[in-house]
Formats: sequence, structure tokens, C-alpha cells
Amino acid sequence: KGYSGEVPLSMMGWNRENDVMIPTLMKLLTGHASNQIYIDSQLWKLGDIVNHPGGVQGWLDESWQRKDELTNHFIKEQKFPTDGKLKDVFTPAGSIIDMLKLWSMTVAAFTVFIVTAMVMAWIRSL
Repeated sequence: KGYSGEVPLSMMGWNRENDVMIPTLMKLLTGHASNQIYIDSQLWKLGDIVNHPGGVQGWLDESWQRKDELTNHFIKEQKFPTDGKLKDVFTPAGSIIDMLKLWSMTVAAFTVFIVTAMVMAWIRSL
């Protein structure tokens, strides 16, 4: 059975009996995480965001709509739509190197999130 739209806690390495919180770094590094992780990333120019016809809020609304469309497609097809540019960055096999790669990608994504939040706060203060 494929992804039904619910958060697959067991597939993410979460043990509901003992650990209902986000998995720890130690669990991730010791291979107790999902063996399938899908990340969708895209670069946007700041000008495209602040000059969006609906403003920053309009751009953000479109981003959420895109996320919902991707999620719904994945629920139905068990894969994301692709324009031919889709690539497998790496497939974790439980090795420490693969887990460190995953951790570095997570830190990079979080850093982008924080920088975006700071830029948005700065724009609002103008």
C-alpha cells in the first residue's frame, strides 16, 4: 500500500510507543530513519517574490498551492511529477556518510528558511 496522505510515522523511523517527538540526530545517524526521503527544492529570485502581482502574500499562497498539488499528485501516483529535471541526489543506505549528507541538506534547508524569514521581516520593516 502506498502513501495515503497521512504522515507515515513508522516509515519515518518514529516509534509511537516510545518516541512521539521528532527523531533525534542520533537515530538519524544510526540509520533509524526512513529509507525513502523526497525533497522538492527550487530557487527563486528575491525580485520574483517581492514583485509578485499579489505581493509576498500572493507568492506565498501560490507556493502553498503548489505544495498541495505536489502532495496530492504523490498520494495518487506514489511519485512526484517531473519535467525531466528530477534527479536522485543520493539514496541513503544506512551508512554514516549518507546520514551526514542528509543532515547537511537539512541544515542547509533550515538555513534558507531562517534567511528567508529574516529577509521577509526586513521587507516588512521598510
